[in-house]
Amino acid sequence: LEFAAEVLQDDREVVLAAVRQNGWALAYAAEKLQRDREIVFEAVRQHGEALRYAAEELRKDREVVIEALRQNGDALRHAAEELRRDREVVLEAVRQNGEALFYAAEELQSDPELQPSIVFSNAIAGRGAHARVFTIRELSQAEDSHHQNRQLVLSALGLGSGRIVYMPRDATLGDLACTLVDRHEDSNLVFMVMPGDLIPGPLDAPKPLAEFFL
Repeated sequence: LEFAAEVLQDDREVVLAAVRQNGWALAYAAEKLQRDREIVFEAVRQHGEALRYAAEELRKDREVVIEALRQNGDALRHAAEELRRDREVVLEAVRQNGEALFYAAEELQSDPELQPSIVFSNAIAGRGAHARVFTIRELSQAEDSHHQNRQLVLSALGLGSGRIVYMPRDATLGDLACTLVDRHEDSNLVFMVMPGDLIPGPLDAPKPLAEFFL
């Protein structure tokens, strides 16, 4: 697209095809097409850093920015300031690249839940991510073999699979997510549909699991 005639750089179908092959082609698109949400979304899906060439209003678009960050966390530097102050957005950047925390708003750079070591161990998927879905329900409560601590006995039903999971009552949502993750799958993230059809996000990982089964 860089060496294409101006008329082609202004052609929506040509540009859309180009950015699907190489997100950087967005740099050579006509300005009006850098404001086209579909074109920008396809560009950042292919190369997150293409966000730098998106129109300002699309660098404020949460979904577009998160799509870019899932491809390249460093694209956070091109996001609008308000999104660099958004904990969920920053978490997605750090999940892809721990060093992306450098581009977060200063007040978030010391946030315990956004530190790379914590984010990398967080198995709860964020909105729009590709991940397995498990519906979680309580079957019963049981005592451990020493009769000292009660356990939650949960059913975890996923597409084509189901399992029974035993969790300590002091476990967190994050602990359950890590238990459910199948390391042989393409994704190491899961969605959990809790009682009441609540779907926790990654920032809910520290919440006590027992709160959902009172």
